Amino acid sequence: MTKIYVDKNDTAASIVEKIIDAGDATLLLYVPRFTKLASSVNNFRLLKREIDASGKSVEIESVDDDVLEMSKTVGIKSGNPFFKKNRRAVSDIVMVSEPAPRINVVHRRHNEPAHVHSEPEAETDEAPEIAQPVRERRHRKSFASPQINLPKFSVKSALSGIVVVGILVGTAVAATVILPKADIGITMDKINWDFNGSLYASTSVKDAVFSSGQARVPGVLLEKNKNMTAGYPATGSESVQRKAAGTITIYNGYSSDPQPLVKDTRFSSPDGKIFRITKALTIPGAKIIDNKIVPSAVEADVIADKAGAEYNIAPASFKVPGFQGTPKYDGFYGESKGAMTGGLIGVIKVATATDMANAKTAITKSVDNALRSEIALIVPQDIKILDGATRFTVTKIDTDKNADEAGNFKLTAYANIKMIGFRENDALLALEARLAEDVRLDLIRKGSLTASEAGNIIDLTLKEGYAFTYGAPKIDFDKKDMSISLKLHSVWTRAIDLEKFKAAIGGKKQKELASGPLPSPGIKSMNIKLWPFWVRTIPSNPAKISLDVR
Repeated sequence: MTKIYVDKNDTAASIVEKIIDAGDATLLLYVPRFTKLASSVNNFRLLKREIDASGKSVEIESVDDDVLEMSKTVGIKSGNPFFKKNRRAVSDIVMVSEPAPRINVVHRRHNEPAHVHSEPEAETDEAPEIAQPVRERRHRKSFASPQINLPKFSVKSALSGIVVVGILVGTAVAATVILPKADIGITMDKINWDFNGSLYASTSVKDAVFSSGQARVPGVLLEKNKNMTAGYPATGSESVQRKAAGTITIYNGYSSDPQPLVKDTRFSSPDGKIFRITKALTIPGAKIIDNKIVPSAVEADVIADKAGAEYNIAPASFKVPGFQGTPKYDGFYGESKGAMTGGLIGVIKVATATDMANAKTAITKSVDNALRSEIALIVPQDIKILDGATRFTVTKIDTDKNADEAGNFKLTAYANIKMIGFRENDALLALEARLAEDVRLDLIRKGSLTASEAGNIIDLTLKEGYAFTYGAPKIDFDKKDMSISLKLHSVWTRAIDLEKFKAAIGGKKQKELASGPLPSPGIKSMNIKLWPFWVRTIPSNPAKISLDVR
């Protein structure tokens, strides 16, 4: 006799295929509780018809009363496997003596009507055309006048004179207003400024400032976590006896009272294989909803009573032998959703100490490279990350020296990477206040500032870029800050307001600008080009003045 296990989700058609494909003529069909097959008695009629057509002898085993009742209705032999055995009760269960309640079940159905709304369509009106009035043309009589002799006048000569005058006026306007323009090249005095000091970056700093002799800027902390699992070949071997293990769901369909179970409480499969729960637990009481009992459930880890591969069984239902002979035997039951695995008696591949050490080194390098690549993708473009400003840490490595069927054992590494950086523009901004003060004092020493200018802040413009040189960073990742030595070489010029400059020189003679004082501080020289060649005055219109500051 061949035993066929039916899955909860198997349809009647798929079960028929299993029966037809089975080589044995005598079959035992195990149907679990809450199966899709029990949703309709028509499924059992189809099953009965196809069994008769196949000529095979099929019997159904199930702990589900609905399955047994429908099987009996259509004429398929069936029975409960637990009623076929009479085992002695075991005293490893804490008993609750109250009897099960009797339940009445009520079903209700609700229907709601649907409503459809419609709106009328809008209508349009056309306006009538209005005829326009037509005016009549009236004719007047013409009267002859006496002929008068005037001097001869040439229209051609008059037109020629007007054209000549227009050309002269246009030329004058173009020469004085339209054509003149000025191209002015301005060369600014360069200010070389070097700084040799330190920089402090911290996530607690909100604004870039120069304080206590150092540039203080907002720090940016970047962090990423990753876990990685990898397999490595095992070179050792070991004789083992292992018990199969898995997880079952334990149901309380007996009472609304909770039921405690002690550690090692036994659960028996339909073929008598014993599995024990690994720790004590309490099954919650069943719920009563609409006068219907709804079983409560709790999951539990179980381990086989004995070692060996024969305990690697498929999903099955389980009974509690300790309840046998009492009303609780049918009210408490278990079901496994997955197969029991791990049962073995024999020699297996295992990792040696050398295998494990090499694997830890390899997986550490792999997760390090992966984390550095991933965090590089999230670093903003304007953030400066210095060499030495990164910390990689392996927080944990889970190991299993036992190899799988392919001879590989697995490691799982958990790692973290942190980076701290800053914006170089913030560093430059923090140093500008120090720079402006140094330049102001230098210009005062050179006598380049007037008395009124000496008390003002000097506006400067970065001209030819800058170059930072950093020392080795000192980082405290717990405080989220960093200190580094810093050198800066930069070239600046005095700032110039171009619109004010144009307003100041507009309408002035070229000679006046060439011989007089320069119109803005910080200018080294100017090169003025006027067009057309006869123009000697800077245009008053700012749009006609082109400036090139260098």
